Amino acid sequence: MILSRLSRISGLHFRQQYVLSLSQRSTLIRQVCGTRVRSATASEETLVARELETPSTVRLRPYQKDCIESIMKVIRGGETRLAVSLATGGGKTVIFSNLLNEIPSNKYNGQKTLILVHRKELADQAARTIKRFFPHMKIEIDMAGLRPTHDDDVDVVVASVPTLARNNSKNPRLFDYDPNEFKAIIIDECHHAISDSYIKILQYFNALSKDSSDGIIVVGFSATLKRHDAQPLDKVFNTIAYEKDLISMVKEGYLSELSITKVEGAFSLDDVKLDKTGDYQLQSLESSVNTAAVAELVLKTYLERKKVLGLKSSLFFCVNKQHVQDLCELFCANGIKAGFVSGNTPLLEREQIIKNFIDGKLNVLMNCNVFTEGTDIPNIDSIFLLRPTKSRPLLSQMIGRGLRLHSGKTKCYVTDFVGTTHSGINVDATLEGITKRQMNSLLQFDQEMVHGNRDYSKMLEEVPDYLRYTSFNDITSYINSIPKNLSKENQRSIEYKLYKQHSLPWIQLGIDSWGVSLADRSYLRIDKTKGKFELKRYIAVPYPKNGIKRKKLIFHSENLEEILTDAERFLKEKGSKPLFLGSYPISNKQYEYLCKEFINVAQGSSGIQMEYFVPFLKRYLRKLTKHQASVLIFAKMAGGAFALQRYIKYKMLSTKNIQDEKVPILKEEVMDKLAQKIKDNK
Repeated sequence: MILSRLSRISGLHFRQQYVLSLSQRSTLIRQVCGTRVRSATASEETLVARELETPSTVRLRPYQKDCIESIMKVIRGGETRLAVSLATGGGKTVIFSNLLNEIPSNKYNGQKTLILVHRKELADQAARTIKRFFPHMKIEIDMAGLRPTHDDDVDVVVASVPTLARNNSKNPRLFDYDPNEFKAIIIDECHHAISDSYIKILQYFNALSKDSSDGIIVVGFSATLKRHDAQPLDKVFNTIAYEKDLISMVKEGYLSELSITKVEGAFSLDDVKLDKTGDYQLQSLESSVNTAAVAELVLKTYLERKKVLGLKSSLFFCVNKQHVQDLCELFCANGIKAGFVSGNTPLLEREQIIKNFIDGKLNVLMNCNVFTEGTDIPNIDSIFLLRPTKSRPLLSQMIGRGLRLHSGKTKCYVTDFVGTTHSGINVDATLEGITKRQMNSLLQFDQEMVHGNRDYSKMLEEVPDYLRYTSFNDITSYINSIPKNLSKENQRSIEYKLYKQHSLPWIQLGIDSWGVSLADRSYLRIDKTKGKFELKRYIAVPYPKNGIKRKKLIFHSENLEEILTDAERFLKEKGSKPLFLGSYPISNKQYEYLCKEFINVAQGSSGIQMEYFVPFLKRYLRKLTKHQASVLIFAKMAGGAFALQRYIKYKMLSTKNIQDEKVPILKEEVMDKLAQKIKDNK
């Protein structure tokens, strides 16, 4: 009876014979009808969701109309796989809802549309928005306990990717679909689309066919049309039909203005380990961020910002579940109305906490890995970043939560405790896994100062005098504050650190060139020319052209971190590894070759006394391992004399190595300069 009434009211239909539990029925009715539902037991009452929305009279924004027109133009041109990049808060659900009637039927007269989502919140949002614009449409949901009828008069099926792609021989949900009935597949948060579960579904619908005349239309939407792991999206999408970035939407007044404040103090990220994508490992991150001293600093900062700015609805991004729990307990203990959610928070409990936050019963809402996608809470007036990341897409998603327009705020205040060197919001979309160009980004700070031990015994309500704030009241002032160009010396220093901290054993081959030798007799090389990095692979050409190298450009970018990530991914795809010869003693052949080459290089230096250097060199080389020798040989063969010159100067003849020598390897004037340099540095 409940489901029958629900069908008449909402247009969402389900198989009547499927038995839903009371909580599922209550949740379903709440999602669609917004009614208050009381269970058979008087003690259990579900949340009150928003009421069933009436047909919308709201006009589409100009860029939303432009987006739909651009999509249709690309489709009319014969393209069947296209993506849209639209900043968080741009209304991508509104756009694809209004796109449904524009896409023509397929050649089998199929008129249905499948909308793929990976989270319940996204499914709810899609169904509500379509119903708001087109109340006559028949919409079905395929997710967990909710199953569609697949009747002929169905217009839209909103399906959960995990549910649809699940391998279950007893319940093959995917095989219930007739691909010929569907004219289009819309993928929400489409930067996930290259994962195996999505590919499985797309292949079932023949959506990845090269024959466009027989292919279903696939349109993907994402606020971050770029993956931090550098995996290319062109496995699914062929073109970007429309792009509108966050900064332009803020400047045009479609998103809330930003005020950005960085806080100096609290913790350092220098010792935090990185994962395989180049971002911080969460477990390692917690030990640096989730400390009592940092928590007190955050609390004091929040109290000061709340008092000065009148904050009412603050969203915190934390590292993990333990972090949100500990920080929330501290806030609550100091009289702040705070709540938290994590991936383990039960659904109904999560909805209640969110509702309390929307209704103003909570002033602070903390989360970890929950509110980066599919979250629409317009009253958020401030974002507190406590989850350091090197991922520009992730940072964009976090800040984007506070950019929706709302009558209760004039701007969104972002407080950044992170202080990482190379984080920022990338506003450039790409399907290639690398960016073709770099644009201005937010929160791209220099490394923060790290304060020493401080007295944390002051009253929490006081503004600590050791904190230092640097604020930018809008996007324009922040962008203008970023130095356009670092000096070449500073830039190279940053790049040197990135190479040395990377997982691959990069060797400097030239001023702006680095390489790594591979076990398959090839090597990777990164060269920087006119501000652009190029990753190339060099392969030895066999006899009779022995010694000649064949090179192939793999990737290029203006961002070194992306190139380094690309190099890791390339080796993983090829199944190749860096060369490693073990810790055996240097071979006689290696020893003789390096002796000859180092002597040739040293003879060109006026500061080295060769009669003392040669015996020292021979003793030094005999201490090397076979692998260390192979690295030096590679450096010489790929980088020429430059690599050996730098090794002699900065490694072999370092003060540590020659201070115990009985003879002056370096000439007296050179030694005097070194001594003065060491004294100046002290």
